[in-house]
Amino acid sequence: MLLHPAMIEGHSVSNDDVQFVDVTKDNIKIVKELNDRIFDIIYQPPFYKHILHHGKRNYNKLLKYGSMDIGVVLCKHYYLDENLEEDMRLPDGFCGLSQENKNGSNTVSPNPESQTTKEAAGDVGTSVVRDAMLYISAFGLIPMFRSQGIGKLMIKHVLKVAEDTPGVKYIGLHVHSPNKEAIKFYKKNGFVAAHLFENYYLRLEPRSAYFLVHFPKALNSTKEKSHNEESEPQK
Repeated sequence: MLLHPAMIEGHSVSNDDVQFVDVTKDNIKIVKELNDRIFDIIYQPPFYKHILHHGKRNYNKLLKYGSMDIGVVLCKHYYLDENLEEDMRLPDGFCGLSQENKNGSNTVSPNPESQTTKEAAGDVGTSVVRDAMLYISAFGLIPMFRSQGIGKLMIKHVLKVAEDTPGVKYIGLHVHSPNKEAIKFYKKNGFVAAHLFENYYLRLEPRSAYFLVHFPKALNSTKEKSHNEESEPQK
């Protein structure tokens, strides 16, 4: 679908001209150069080593417009039952899955995205989709391509990846607390603040960061339920 064209340095372009290219050993140097140009922090060599050892699916993309390298969307896949860092975990019941018991206490209901499937021919085997999160480790554009609708295109890409990946419960990322523009952008696109970590960054001042999260599948299922149920008109 064609989006509204944007004017970049006198050239009329549409977001369809933006390509998401897999990050590989052949272009990892370009990704590093973009990160150094876009972000205030310096990513260390282990960060880039991890990008190249991504497993079966490559969640890391280099954005190109024609022959120009314009941005990055770098993501990591984590299972929630592994040793997930505390700054990536959600408070109990944060995602709205808590239920009140008859005695008035609250418990967290099972994640609706986690499913167990038994083989049709008896209980021969069980296949479990493990709860997971998609973490955005780097998300940015060079200045001349900002405020052109490309950021929203990048968000749509991440949401599509999350929705197409079995078991993903939420998307998360950290944002430097004084970066009001970035926080506003993410909240506008459906993210909410889960935590404020006071000492997240070692080399930035202030050192605090918000952990923002998005629940793409939960929101979609809620919308479908609301659409199908009859309700009183809003007053």
